Amino acid sequence: MAFIRHCANAKLSAQDRARFVEVVETQLLSLHLGSIARYRLRLSEFDAWQTVW
Repeated sequence: MAFIRHCANAKLSAQDRARFVEVVETQLLSLHLGSIARYRLRLSEFDAWQTVW
């Protein structure tokens, strides 16, 4: 989340930051095994991300 907030602070206007962070967090939390093909992730990448997240 710190990285997402950092990017939002660097690139977005103050009025767009909160919504951007909310949308990104929602999308990340909704990732599942069935969605890895959509984002062209390898299973090992998904597993590594899921462990950290």
